[in-house]
Amino acid sequence: MGRLGGWRLIAAGRGLAARQRILAYGLIAPSLLLIMGVMGYPMVYTALLSFHTRILSRPALGTRFVGLANYIEAVHNPLFRQVFGQTLYFVVISLALELVIGMGLALLLHRQFAGRDLARGVILLPWMLSPVVAAFSWAWLLNDAYGLVNYLLLKAGLIQAPLAWLGTEGLAMKVIILVDVWREVPFVTVVLLAGLQSIPSEVHEAARVDGASAAQAFFHVTLPLLTPAILIALLMRTMVAVRLFELVFIMTRGGPASSTELLATYTYKEAFQSFNMGYASSLAVVILLVSLAMSLMYIRTMSSEGQLR
Repeated sequence: MGRLGGWRLIAAGRGLAARQRILAYGLIAPSLLLIMGVMGYPMVYTALLSFHTRILSRPALGTRFVGLANYIEAVHNPLFRQVFGQTLYFVVISLALELVIGMGLALLLHRQFAGRDLARGVILLPWMLSPVVAAFSWAWLLNDAYGLVNYLLLKAGLIQAPLAWLGTEGLAMKVIILVDVWREVPFVTVVLLAGLQSIPSEVHEAARVDGASAAQAFFHVTLPLLTPAILIALLMRTMVAVRLFELVFIMTRGGPASSTELLATYTYKEAFQSFNMGYASSLAVVILLVSLAMSLMYIRTMSSEGQLR
């Protein structure tokens, strides 16, 4: 009887756990259905539309299935290849600068000094600004006719004539990158600072006892332990950077000569200026695939290092 009673208790416990799981899934089901409806349906519809031709300005053509024609057109389109390359360039350079600057600020804010708490709060201000507000503010500051940046540089004698920061091919993309770095560095700093604070102080003390220099302790102790935080920051920033829209659209509209055009702004123009919804849908799918590929790369790296359980 004792053994039978034990089995009954185990069965009762399993039944209770199953009911609790059913209740938990039932409670979150409405939210999941809402999310699937709000996000899932547009994604599926966009993916299906990418295999069709549909031009809103020519309704007589209707919607026709064309298979991979939109993707083939994109591959053979010189402008798409230029935009794709510029997007990758923007993502790589922006993330590299954000990581280096964010690492330096995180190490600084991790140290004890007077006013540290105030500095931690102030550094978040650029990130707290709306992207639209930040874009309009920088567009005004960098205006070649009345911008404050040109005014200060002229007064300081650093330039002889006003610079068209956003109207010069080759310079405009660098400005976009710097503005994006200015706005996003606080986020990377906070993530890395959280990672630094999770490292036990005993590890650094042991490195000092063993005679490791500051550089050796950083590269052989701090950096390996900070890898999960670095990968998380890169993962989250990559997903945002690949589809950056507001800064470019407000500050340069993709110009001059499409030199700052990114995948998001190019997709917008094809959809809402050319009204080529089928082709624009294929571009949206490309953005999703690029984000997914880079995200899987980070996740695989974390998994290979044993950071995901």
